[in-house]
Amino acid sequence: MARFIVADLTDPSSIPHELATIVPFLRTTPVVLLRLEGSEGYSMVEDLATAYERWVLPVRGYPNPETLIARIDSYVIGPAEEKLKVLRPTQKD
Repeated sequence: MARFIVADLTDPSSIPHELATIVPFLRTTPVVLLRLEGSEGYSMVEDLATAYERWVLPVRGYPNPETLIARIDSYVIGPAEEKLKVLRPTQKD
């Protein structure tokens, strides 16, 4: 089982459909949403994030791919792990 899901909404093609299909059932799996700053991406994601705010983190913008890679811990892994502690409090690492 996945510890968390990461979805980049910068240039979504099938991602909106996939998120709408799987997010309602992920209740104990954090979903990290990313988007390149300045891109429009998937506009309805705010509704999805609000409806499932317990496990879907707000969209996090990143300035460029290089920065995202260099700061993957603070942009993705750290927030996902913190949310995981809330969603699966009895799970041992």
